[in-house]
Amino acid sequence: KTDANAATIKTNVPQRTRTEAPKADTKKDVKSERQSGSKKPDATKVGGTLLTLRPYVSSSTLEKFDEKASMGDRRSWWERFVNMSVQGGWTDKMKISERKMKMSSAVRNWRGQLSKHVQSNWRRLSGEFKRKYLKARTSESERYYTMRQKSNESAMEFFYRLNEAAVKAGIRYKKGKKDSAHHIKRFIKNLRDLQLKAILRNTRFYNLDDLEYVLQQDEDLGLDGGYDTPPHRTRDFRADNIPPRRFKPGRQGRAYIGLSG
Repeated sequence: KTDANAATIKTNVPQRTRTEAPKADTKKDVKSERQSGSKKPDATKVGGTLLTLRPYVSSSTLEKFDEKASMGDRRSWWERFVNMSVQGGWTDKMKISERKMKMSSAVRNWRGQLSKHVQSNWRRLSGEFKRKYLKARTSESERYYTMRQKSNESAMEFFYRLNEAAVKAGIRYKKGKKDSAHHIKRFIKNLRDLQLKAILRNTRFYNLDDLEYVLQQDEDLGLDGGYDTPPHRTRDFRADNIPPRRFKPGRQGRAYIGLSG
């Protein structure tokens, strides 16, 4: 009887172990699958291979490339095109096809005269494209000294663009006192707004921060509707309304910081 009981116990123990262990493992597996499914909704497993699905990104929202636009606009277009290709995971063949659809007739003609091994290779084709349409024909210094305010550009926007050109041209307009003075004069000289130009010429600035402060005041007045009607006279703000030591007015007792409505 003792041997029979022992045999019964030995046979029952592994049976109980086999029935309980799979239940615990099954629950863990189901839980882990649910967790992994919630974290990676864009991953699909097919026949043991994990596939990552990318959303389709169309270039329909991107306008056609304008070879006659400014260098800044052309470079901006190229950056947006490259960003779209990265987000959409385009292949080199797709990049060639998508960019071809965004070309004007003039750019298509330029592309057509390239050799076949350049047209069919994205790296070579994009390199030729950048050399032709995205590389400045003038030096950075020449670009700085010939820069003018655009018709659709505010004084503040032109100020920032001129500052950027000065940095690329290696002009120490922030640290050098002489360079800073010449930089301010160049900015004022190339403004389109004659009234603002006259106001700034009658104002003495200690540094570029003072000029930026004045331009910000002028822009705020424009946003508030200060340009709706032509002014009968130039409005000025008294010195007690200006933060101390901002800038010294060119005329005794007057400090012009903007235009009125």
